[in-house]
Amino acid sequence: MSDNSFSLQNLLFQKIASKANINQKSLVKDVTSVLNLNSNVIYDRLNGKKLLNIEEVQKLALHYNISLDELIHSNLAIFKLDALEQQPKSFNDYLLLILNDLKVLGTIPNCEINYVASEMPFFYYLFYPEVALFKMYIWARTVWNISAYQGAQKFNIAAFKNSETLKNIEELKALYVKFPTTEYWNTNMLDTTINQIRYCFHCELFHDPKDAFELLEGIELTVDKLEETARTAQKSDQGQTILFHNELIQDSTLIMVDSPSTKAVYCVYDSPNFMISYSDSTFQHTYEYFTKIRKHCLPLNSEQQQLRFFKILRQKIKLVKEEFGQLSM
Repeated sequence: MSDNSFSLQNLLFQKIASKANINQKSLVKDVTSVLNLNSNVIYDRLNGKKLLNIEEVQKLALHYNISLDELIHSNLAIFKLDALEQQPKSFNDYLLLILNDLKVLGTIPNCEINYVASEMPFFYYLFYPEVALFKMYIWARTVWNISAYQGAQKFNIAAFKNSETLKNIEELKALYVKFPTTEYWNTNMLDTTINQIRYCFHCELFHDPKDAFELLEGIELTVDKLEETARTAQKSDQGQTILFHNELIQDSTLIMVDSPSTKAVYCVYDSPNFMISYSDSTFQHTYEYFTKIRKHCLPLNSEQQQLRFFKILRQKIKLVKEEFGQLSM
């Protein structure tokens, strides 16, 4: 038995203890439960007297979500792409996917979310379900390729609303606003959604053209909510937020989850699908990237900065409203 084998085994146990945020006594109890072995056998593994066999390594890696590649190559970035496993088949599939992720994060003590937004964070559209429904309609037509939303299927606010979807939207919103977050916004964050509304308006993909105006009004109300969040530094009574105006570095949407026990990076791949990494090296690189971004951002906490920022957002909405109004005359 080589020293390198024991070194890798020791590193695996260190990662397990770190992820589970437990001491050695609790580690023995946890691993005993996962492997269904007695504690003396586990102590032999922990003390380096015996090596884990390949089946035991597999069980531990799967249970604690540890990449074995990362144990061997410390600088290797491992990503998981949920879209490869299964694309959503409905709006509720997508909502439940995010909801389940947030519920898991909600059980982790001292969990913080850092969010660089190239586009409006979907969570804020949840305050006005009509806009959230429209975003999912676009994704269903394009990325998810759901047959029911292809071809001549038009966006219809009244038809797409149902009690289950609205319930999931409300639950997801209520959960997100509890998380402490640091968010980096930019004045182009509405552009994608406005362009999607413009596209559907010109291509007559609205069941009723008035729905386009209702969506723009919903986005205006969303901007009001964003401004309130910036002014109070709170998403809700429970969830505080620190906001920055990111004017210089605008790449893709990037989310970093940071806690003593869990560290993860979510990167948009084919919006709205994310690539997810729990790799230590990926997290450290992302942490340093966020530090660099902050140096070039302006805190969105002064009245002057807020007035300037939200005036630009509202002007974008006003222009497209005027465009639609002229075409409707």
